[in-house]
Amino acid sequence: MDTPREDNYSKRLKRIEDAVRLEKPDRVPIIVEFGYFIARYSGITYQDIFYDPVKCSGAYKKIVTELEPDAFHCLPFDSGLAMETIDSKTTKWPGRGLLPNQGHQYIEGEYMLMKNTLWNTSSHGRSKPEARLFNRI
Repeated sequence: MDTPREDNYSKRLKRIEDAVRLEKPDRVPIIVEFGYFIARYSGITYQDIFYDPVKCSGAYKKIVTELEPDAFHCLPFDSGLAMETIDSKTTKWPGRGLLPNQGHQYIEGEYMLMKNTLWNTSSHGRSKPEARLFNRI
């Protein structure tokens, strides 16, 4: 006998599968991407999403159990500490360059410029470019 949790899962899965097969489901399946809404709904900051995995996972658990979507996509928020460690130059995020409740921003720039391309002659008499093509990001 299925537990209520297994029964709910089976119903949700069947609902989605019916819709994909273009059959009539019992109701329209709800599949969402919560994004930063998880922070607002759970009373944490956007910065907490990047720097506090316990608060972030708790926020996801709260929103999924209370709103009960049929499925959801978990936005892969990057770890603020990991991005600081690699010294990311292409992104600002809450807690590094932005206020605690501002969404992340990409910093546009010319990151892959061809620099100092040298042409050498191979042993076969053909020209070939040397591999100094990209700046370090």
